[in-house]
Order: sequence, then structure tokens, then C-alpha cells
Amino acid sequence: MADTSHSKTVYFKPGDIIIRDKSPGLSLFIVNKGQIHVFKETSDGQKLSLGIVNSGEYLGEIALFGDRPHQASAEALTEVECIEISAKAIKDQIKGAPKWLVALTQGLVERLLKSNELLRKHGIVDKSLYERIQNIKANYKESE
Repeated sequence: MADTSHSKTVYFKPGDIIIRDKSPGLSLFIVNKGQIHVFKETSDGQKLSLGIVNSGEYLGEIALFGDRPHQASAEALTEVECIEISAKAIKDQIKGAPKWLVALTQGLVERLLKSNELLRKHGIVDKSLYERIQNIKANYKESE
């Protein structure tokens, strides 16, 4: 039987903030249902879209595996259902993993962070992302 003491099912409504930029990485979220907008807020308050997380995907991993605060915010676009797994539960599992595998994972997270930062600094963004976010919001409102 699985240990569920460090995980729970959580629900979010459209517009709810799931993760805030610069907040500590306390949980990993596995998305069972819904879509989530990941973004970075610019100095003038605009949302710079970084991606969409869909059912079957997860978020919060970079803060956990990189042992740093979150690097972006995440907002529910639709009704969202996630399994939230505590950082403690994940770290307890990692303790049993080979040290080389942990080092490899942390190295990959660092490379991903550096790549993401380079893309942002050079203004390289997915031009279709904004349109896809608007379509998700419109389709969700129509289905209500």
C-alpha cells in the first residue's frame, strides 16, 4: 500500500495562483486534470509566458531538485486537480537513490535553469504561447 501521508489531492479554480515566483519549493504538483499557465512577471507587471502545464505533467520540480526558490509563478487556467507531494517525501525518497543519480539530476536542473535564463535574456519566446493561453481560457469559459 502506498504511503499517502506526504501527499494529498488539491483543487484550484481558474485564476488561482498555485506557485509564486521566489517562494520556497515546498511541494511537487502532479496535474491530474486541467491546465496551468507558467509565467514570470516583468518589472512593469506584465506576464511573460513560459509555458503551459497539462494533465499528466508536473510542476515545482526545479525548486525541489535545484534546492532554490521557485523561478516562476503558476496560475490555473481551468479547473485543476493535482496531487501535491511534500518536499520532505521527495527528499526521503532521494536519500535512497545512488549519489551519482542525484548529482546527475541536480546537474540537469542547473543546465535547464541556465538555458531558460539565456532564452529570457535574449527575448526568445514561443510566439504562439499567448494565443494558446487565450484559446484555453475562452474554451473553458464556453464550457461553463
